[in-house]
Amino acid sequence: MAARRFGLLVLAVLVGAAPSVFAQDPSALDTVFKNFATDQSPGCAVGAAARGDAPLAARAYGMADLEHNIQLTPQSVFYMASVSKQFTALSILLLERDGKLQLDDRIRTYLPELPDHAAGITIRQLLHHTSGLRDYLTLSSLAGNPADQVITERSVLNTLARQTRLNFEPGAEHLYSNSGYVLLSMIVHRVAGQPLDQFARERIFTPLGMRSTRFQHDHTTPIPGRAIGYVRQGQTWRIANSMLDVVGDGGMYSTVDDMLRWATAFERPEFSPLLSRMQQPGTLKNGSAIANGYGMGLAQGTYRGIQTVSHSGSLAGYRTNFVRVPREKLTIVTLCNNATANVGRLTEMVIDLYASAGTSHVAAPTAAAPPQASSQAVAPPAAAPPQASAQTAIPRELGQALAGVYYSAELEATYRIVSGPEAMTLEVGNNAPVALRLSGSDLLRTPQGLELRPVRDGGNQITGFTIGAGRVHDLAFTKR
Repeated sequence: MAARRFGLLVLAVLVGAAPSVFAQDPSALDTVFKNFATDQSPGCAVGAAARGDAPLAARAYGMADLEHNIQLTPQSVFYMASVSKQFTALSILLLERDGKLQLDDRIRTYLPELPDHAAGITIRQLLHHTSGLRDYLTLSSLAGNPADQVITERSVLNTLARQTRLNFEPGAEHLYSNSGYVLLSMIVHRVAGQPLDQFARERIFTPLGMRSTRFQHDHTTPIPGRAIGYVRQGQTWRIANSMLDVVGDGGMYSTVDDMLRWATAFERPEFSPLLSRMQQPGTLKNGSAIANGYGMGLAQGTYRGIQTVSHSGSLAGYRTNFVRVPREKLTIVTLCNNATANVGRLTEMVIDLYASAGTSHVAAPTAAAPPQASSQAVAPPAAAPPQASAQTAIPRELGQALAGVYYSAELEATYRIVSGPEAMTLEVGNNAPVALRLSGSDLLRTPQGLELRPVRDGGNQITGFTIGAGRVHDLAFTKR
């Protein structure tokens, strides 16, 4: 069937009382999303609202379900990935306001299962990603687990309990870690006596009229109206939904319509003081503010010289973005079930349509917070690989010394380094071998950005190595 174009599927509202700067024809969105306006692929839904409760437009392009020929609408339910984090953070602040906890409480007060090296971590450090905890999704990937591995709260706790160290001293640095927000959801459950979904429904979703929004603690539970996630392999679309049974770092499902209702919370007195706190960048132990503007589930940034507050998300076939322009109380929501969508750039183009004139035309990227890492095989793309010219073949002597089998008790995983006739390769589980190249003195890298440093004994014999992969530092392997 030849692809046919279609534009507005449902709501497209102009608000006559809004200032002239917002009096844009919602059909202008059609140009931004024209590549998704087809019944042959998944796509995106987008919404814009101003002054908290004045929706400007809500549109959808593409398909929610290719198998059943269901089109996307602003009421389609998307997996929100890391956009979920702001709701987890607000839940914690509501419990603080209730007098049930304090942000400087040590997390082992509520989660005694965690290892001794986590004893100094506070709730505040989880919120700001300054805890030093290794990222559980990155650890799962490094263990060679498939992208559709089912991960539960118990498996996250067990994984963290096996770690022998943190990435850094709590509070000393900022490094995005999904582990912290899973633990925050567990703290909500243990303090409030109800799962995060139930707590958020009662305290956030229902008061705001977000009737289609939920945290999904069990990925097998049906979700009415769900937009199926898709990734592209060659010329074929493949279903790619979340298989996670953990929430807090992600796990929330919502719609464009509901997220525009969420925008009203920033103006409502019962929520706005807490949301103001969430937008303020965290502080490190040395007194400096977090450089990328990360607060609690929201991050400050700029685009074309105007201030933004935002968070993005990415997992499986979903790409999501929530951005506010505080000076105009403008909110943009972009939700895609198409893994090829550049959701950040799409959102910037929508801001260009609705933000007031007179902003600088020197583009600066929106400081959307880092997306939730996906469970990809071997070495998530958290660290960009160096230029090919900076990498060289591994010398024969070093290759022979490196070859062998290595084990990590922290991952419960075995790696194999093989010295082939043309290249050294790294084998992890059932994944395809990846090439190793020398990049600096005693530093090896894979094309995916995994870093490997040999460990030697007193006789200069290689006894193991440590690996780093962005959100995991210095993970130890021992040669067998």
